[in-house]
Amino acid sequence: MVVIAGFRLIFNGAEAWGPMMKKYYLSLTFACVAVAGLAGGLLVGGRALTGFVTGSSRAMVLLYRPSFEHVKNATMLNSHDGLKRLAGYYALLQNNTIDPGYLMERCRDEPLPVNRKAIIWILGFSRDRDRARAALEALYDGAPEEYRHGILASLARLDANALEDFLNARHPGDVPGAYRALDSIYDNAAPRVQEKILCCVKSIAPGMLEAFMRAHGIEQSPGCAR
Repeated sequence: MVVIAGFRLIFNGAEAWGPMMKKYYLSLTFACVAVAGLAGGLLVGGRALTGFVTGSSRAMVLLYRPSFEHVKNATMLNSHDGLKRLAGYYALLQNNTIDPGYLMERCRDEPLPVNRKAIIWILGFSRDRDRARAALEALYDGAPEEYRHGILASLARLDANALEDFLNARHPGDVPGAYRALDSIYDNAAPRVQEKILCCVKSIAPGMLEAFMRAHGIEQSPGCAR
């Protein structure tokens, strides 16, 4: 609509416009077209790539011939070889094509424990944090104990506040598991995330905060304003 209005202003009011003004508004109109096209291309292209690699869509082939790497990744994900499937899961992380819903279903169907743990770990790096959080929470309820630590760690990696909310709302009894999860990711977390982790420990296990701080060489107690 903005583009159409721009062209109408330029051409319908040609008598009232000077050459410089017409040139200016014409350039502005084409700039709007370029920006809209780029944004649309990135959005559609990213979704199409994710759908192609995960097997949920074949729209990619309608856009352009997919590269060999994308074809190889799709083949690995659907391989009968567990190691190839594992490589395919890591390829989703490397290529920024993580689909939380797809990985949740694959985690439930995946027969190899090491692959399931890898999927849970990868979900913690999803850019779609809301969907990844929902997927991890759904996996937690029916997961054996050996997977729950990884699920909590991935939730904390997405957002320590999300882990705190999840425990307070649904699993207040799993404080030791949450503490171990937070402890395992603290040292490699960014400073901003470390502050959130400290606040989460203070909230869910205040009696363990001092020990946590000693273990990680922390001298100052967190302020903890959410």
